[in-house]
Amino acid sequence: TVNVSKVNTYTLTYTASDAAGNAATAVIRTVVVTDTTPPVIILLGDATITIGIGSSFTDPGTSVNDSFEGGLSPEKTGTVDENTLGSYTLTYNAVDGAGNEAIAVTRTVHVVDLTPPVITLNGEETVYHTLGTPYEDAGATANDNIDGAVAVTSSGAVDSITPGAYTLTYSAIDAAGNAASVSREVIVWSEVSVNPQSTSGAAGSEVVIPFTANGFNAISGLQFTLEW
Repeated sequence: TVNVSKVNTYTLTYTASDAAGNAATAVIRTVVVTDTTPPVIILLGDATITIGIGSSFTDPGTSVNDSFEGGLSPEKTGTVDENTLGSYTLTYNAVDGAGNEAIAVTRTVHVVDLTPPVITLNGEETVYHTLGTPYEDAGATANDNIDGAVAVTSSGAVDSITPGAYTLTYSAIDAAGNAASVSREVIVWSEVSVNPQSTSGAAGSEVVIPFTANGFNAISGLQFTLEW
């Protein structure tokens, strides 16, 4: 018999005899059952993966199916440099015990810049500006992990003759299209003068300092600090 599901060499023998009992010379047929089916490689994960430069790449790997053999391991060629921008190709292949080579499969890994620039304000995030005096903004700078210094654009305006809170927004974009923005609040207000009077007292005694405040308009409370 021939077991077509098992790789092996099988011998079929044919004999015959006539009514007079004369036996024919037996003839033999050899049937070789071989594995002619290549393994099939299946990608685990996506065929195209994008990671940010400097991040860690973990290969999802593959699985291999073969018609006769189990436990086949694929052979991978190619590497990914996580710290260098570019596109990298990983190729997976496998060969079974009968020498059948699978159709290779590939995975493409794109290492790209996903980090936006970092914008640093010159000066304070909140600025108190005296009403009626020209306002000059301190601006901002931006630095990118790949491009270095990048240009900063600003939007918004400050009306220095009208009391109120104004927002200035600073934006920057790197060559990869990653955008960032920060803002500064400028509060335009009247400058208030506080004029304490000279007062003295004995050591350890309570001292009361009269003062006058100029520049307030319809204010209901005041918090201040005296230094001397």
